[in-house]
Amino acid sequence: MKLTRCLFYVMITVALAVPAAFSQLGTTTTTVTIPFAFTVQDQVLPSGTYTLEWINTRIYIRSSNLKQGTFISTHFVEGKENRERDVLEFTRYGYTYFLSRIWYAGRRDGRELPVSKLQTEMANKYAGKKVELGS
Repeated sequence: MKLTRCLFYVMITVALAVPAAFSQLGTTTTTVTIPFAFTVQDQVLPSGTYTLEWINTRIYIRSSNLKQGTFISTHFVEGKENRERDVLEFTRYGYTYFLSRIWYAGRRDGRELPVSKLQTEMANKYAGKKVELGS
């Protein structure tokens, strides 16, 4: 009986603490104009103005005309220093750009996208070049 009551209190504590922790993460939004077509995972998005909304470990990318958009899973990456502005980092192979990392102003950490199968294939053919765009 004591074990059951103790487990019940632990479950209640966790149930109350987890949503509070996630609410502190909140969302971060940035808008940037991308002058070239780019690939996110295996989806090609045309050049244009995009809004990126960071919601916990996922990022929603949508075009300003709302015709293009996708959710992407990301993972934590730590940089060397705080960024002065929001930055999107692309890796270019040949003429193909892949969104690789997203950095937010005032933060040292960012979000990194997983490498897609297409990106791996392109990396085997071409040397990669880092390209950064800021908002």
